[in-house]
Order: sequence, then structure tokens, then C-alpha cells
Amino acid sequence: MLYGFRTDIALINSSLFIRFEIGSTGNILDSEGHILFRLVRNMLIINPGHCSKILGNHVGYEIHDGNGQLIFEVATRFEKLPNSDEESFVTTISANFFNKNRELVFEAHSGDENERIESSVKSVFGFSGGFGLVQGLSEDEMNIARAMLSTGGAIHRVLSGPITEQEVSIDGTALLNVQVDKCTIHVSTGEFVLLGKNNSFSNSSFAFSGAAENVRQLVMLLNEI
Repeated sequence: MLYGFRTDIALINSSLFIRFEIGSTGNILDSEGHILFRLVRNMLIINPGHCSKILGNHVGYEIHDGNGQLIFEVATRFEKLPNSDEESFVTTISANFFNKNRELVFEAHSGDENERIESSVKSVFGFSGGFGLVQGLSEDEMNIARAMLSTGGAIHRVLSGPITEQEVSIDGTALLNVQVDKCTIHVSTGEFVLLGKNNSFSNSSFAFSGAAENVRQLVMLLNEI
């Protein structure tokens, strides 16, 4: 059981990031390594597995696949913890998560005699600026997890390495040692982060819209004063 209303999890290789007071974000794969759905702040965004989200009796929800099988459950209840005389918010998850190699890398089962969490993937548990338990992450991976958890999933994907002659949206992205050349870079929300010491943009153009365009217009106006 994951205790506390602010318990946070990041699973790097299986691309799941949970900050319970804000929401869950990630790509969830089936047992064959195919994407079932993408969840962004508790909302189904991409859903090739025809999954459905069902609101529960408590604060939380369940996600079922197209055959009605439970995939993922999050619930928050106000109850007493073991060895405690006071009630508090208790958030639990139940899920089995697979990676692209069809390996079961994370299990969480709550509310029964087999209650447990098992993880064989790079992961962190607990976040309040720093991490609680860290399992196998490099410094760069911890910076990615920190960005994703601190933004509540607004940052939820990673781009790295050379990218050439493409249309690239950097909204929601952690740019880690990325070299962008001859690309059109789209920016709307401005919710991105640069990580690492080897990021570069060359021979590329930027296309601003939304909130990012508003900021660009303000900067242009201030430069004229």
C-alpha cells in the first residue's frame, strides 16, 4: 500500500509518472508490449486499446481494457493506517505494468492479504523536491523524474540525441542532450525543460502558438520600449 496523499512514483523505463494529488501520467503497455493507452493527468489521451475509465465510489478511478479486464486502479480513502490512532488520506494503487520487451516490471496490489509492491524497473518512490527511495537511476534519469513529478506530468516525454529535418513539438518534453538541426520547432504551452550540457538548435525555425505566442509578443513589445 502506498500511504499518504502525497505519495509519488516515477517508473523510468515503463514511462509511468504518478503524483497522486495532481494525477497519473504515462504510457501503459499490454503484456505483448503494445501500447494500451496514454494517460495525462488522469485523462485518456491516446487509446488504441479501446480502454474505458470508470470513476469509483472513493476519490479515484479504474481503467479497464476493451474486454473489461481491470488494468489500473487508483483510490484515495480517509481511514486509519496500521499502528495509528488517527485517520488520514490513504492512496492505493493496483496494477501490473509491462515494458516493451513484454516483461512484467511492476506489480502493485492493495486491499487484500497479498498486498505488496514489486518493481524490477528503474524507479523512485516519494518526492518532495528530493526523492525517497531510488532504484537504479542515473543522475540524468533522476533529473528527468524530478522534472516530470514536479510538473505533475506536464512534462511526460523525453527527446535526446540528434533530430534532423523534422516537425518537432517540444511541449510536455524533457530535452536531454538533444541536437536539433533543420527542423521546425513548435511551442504552444511552453511546458518543457532543457537537461544535460549538450543541447543545441541549428538551422531551425520556431513556430509559436497559444501561451508561448503570448509570451513572445510580450517580449517583442518590451524590447521596443
